[in-house]
Amino acid sequence: MPSECQLNNGNRSTCPDCFKVKKDTTYYQDAEINNCIGSDGDWSNYDLYFPSKSLDSYASQTWSPNLSMFTLCFWMQTSDSDRGVTFSYALQGVINELTLFRNELTINNAQTSYKLGNYYDGRRHHVCVTWENQAGSWKLNVNGKVINNGSRFQERHVIHGGGVLVIGQDQDRLFEGPSGGGSFELKQSFMGSISGMNLWSRVLSDDEILRMSEICNFGNGDVLKWSDFLVATHNVEVKCPSNFKI
Repeated sequence: MPSECQLNNGNRSTCPDCFKVKKDTTYYQDAEINNCIGSDGDWSNYDLYFPSKSLDSYASQTWSPNLSMFTLCFWMQTSDSDRGVTFSYALQGVINELTLFRNELTINNAQTSYKLGNYYDGRRHHVCVTWENQAGSWKLNVNGKVINNGSRFQERHVIHGGGVLVIGQDQDRLFEGPSGGGSFELKQSFMGSISGMNLWSRVLSDDEILRMSEICNFGNGDVLKWSDFLVATHNVEVKCPSNFKI
């Protein structure tokens, strides 16, 4: 198939919803956009920057498989003193199916406390949360170290696929896109930078998480990988290349 070149005057500033990233396509915009491509060829070398609290800034994605366990990891940097939510996953009829609040992990509307607020200090941190439903064990790793854990939390529960995950907002009702909204609350919106969010259908070992935090390796989640979110951002500043470097 011959190469095809298209020229237009649009960009993310004049028409943010017109910019749709596609694999195997090279974009030239301010000579910077190709820095978004990671070492593995995915469009993963970027940060999402939320400069201020807003009800209209987020990234979203969906997934299909049900999860009896998971690991979710990402890099974050914020000095927000309020209750910013890094992500929320909702199903029809179950709003907090999986939500990471500042100080609580919520699964199926039940909460357990882990004090992530200690790391809303303006510095860069690598955060991983794991959970499995046999013993209900959960763990919070920050910068490669276990800082909190527990068990008997939502034992036997299965997190069902088919819902919507939103980065940077807490869903008070199922998010249905820009026209449908998600009943966001301003005080719960995230302010700062998030990068490298990946979701796995297994519990990563402490050693795997430590290595990931030491080499700034985002990995590739088998449920969701960071490059999946680049095509589903709304009113969020995309910074390429990523500033989350060791």
